[in-house]
Amino acid sequence: MRLKPWLKWLAAGAALYLLLLFLTLPASRLTGHLTARLAELPQAPALRLQGVSGPWWQGRVERLQLDGFVLGPLQWRWRPSALLRGRFGLTLELDAASVPAGRGRLAVGPGGTLYIDALDLELTAAELLQRLPALPVPVQASGRLSLELTRAVVGPDGLPRELQGQLQWREAGLQSPLAVRLEHLVAELASEEAGLVARLSDRGGDLDLGGEARLDPASGRYRLDLQLRARDNPELRDSLALMGRPDARGYHNLRQSGRLPLP
Repeated sequence: MRLKPWLKWLAAGAALYLLLLFLTLPASRLTGHLTARLAELPQAPALRLQGVSGPWWQGRVERLQLDGFVLGPLQWRWRPSALLRGRFGLTLELDAASVPAGRGRLAVGPGGTLYIDALDLELTAAELLQRLPALPVPVQASGRLSLELTRAVVGPDGLPRELQGQLQWREAGLQSPLAVRLEHLVAELASEEAGLVARLSDRGGDLDLGGEARLDPASGRYRLDLQLRARDNPELRDSLALMGRPDARGYHNLRQSGRLPLP
């Protein structure tokens, strides 16, 4: 049976109305639902959002606090193309005034796996130090940190599964109380069969640094293997001598392993 013309127009109007209602749904409605659901989960991180504005698919939050770590202002935009892989995707951008500042893309799969790509973040070493737990001795840090992630995959348990990118510390320096000019440190991040690895190196400065850090996300086991040697800093050379005798090349070897507590 054919529908009458006025019924077709009524159905089209209803569909258009529902579409407009969906597209104009305030972001605050969805973020409020998200924070309420997280609060019901026993081990979920505490999430607080302030100053949420815009529609759900292109919104802005002035301040985001996750377990005491504060970000913002933060803007997001929905990426419909992620649906082709069965994921819900967003493009995120942290304003230049935010700490850290940067942008990136993320998507969430049906099982809660988080996929991150094209992520660029920047902040000063001093700002990072302020957000870390208090150290047993006073430390001052200088320089800028930049993180570039080509790809990262984080499981539903919060543990990283894949990692590809680079972390750089430019114009790096430490003072505690010994002043050390580190210049430029680089960590190449990668995924291997045995787990995640960060290969460390320097590009000038008082400290000649090499080595790697490895982590098995499944077991939480880690291994740190570093080679350290002072260049033209007698005070640093004396400090490294406390680690013991250097090898034939003049490097002090620092090796440590253990297991990180899993969630």
